[in-house]
Amino acid sequence: MLKYALITNKKTGACMVGLGTNIKYYKKIGMTELDVTKSEVDGIWYLTEKLQTEEYINALNEKIKAEKTETLKKELEELDRKRIRALCEPELKNTDEGITWLEYYNNQAIKIRSELKNLTT
Repeated sequence: MLKYALITNKKTGACMVGLGTNIKYYKKIGMTELDVTKSEVDGIWYLTEKLQTEEYINALNEKIKAEKTETLKKELEELDRKRIRALCEPELKNTDEGITWLEYYNNQAIKIRSELKNLTT
């Protein structure tokens, strides 16, 4: 997207970006209208052309993978609390099928662990 920006690192393409509407001020401090994008990896503004590298795409994929892993771990922790309660209160979740809450939570945990294993391998 076109924004008034000043390149702060020519090698990486990192920029300072003017986010307001005071164009006269931005021009006064040396900013020019450049095609910039805010990085999803580190939140810094870069020249758009610098963000379309294989290195950036790999870093973005790693960040997404790490976030998904963290989400799955939190889901497992929540399930562990529910499973402990299900041990203490052995009730049926579904009386027609005879499935207890513990069996239900165990099955969910197995699915999440499988997903987590696929992410880490």
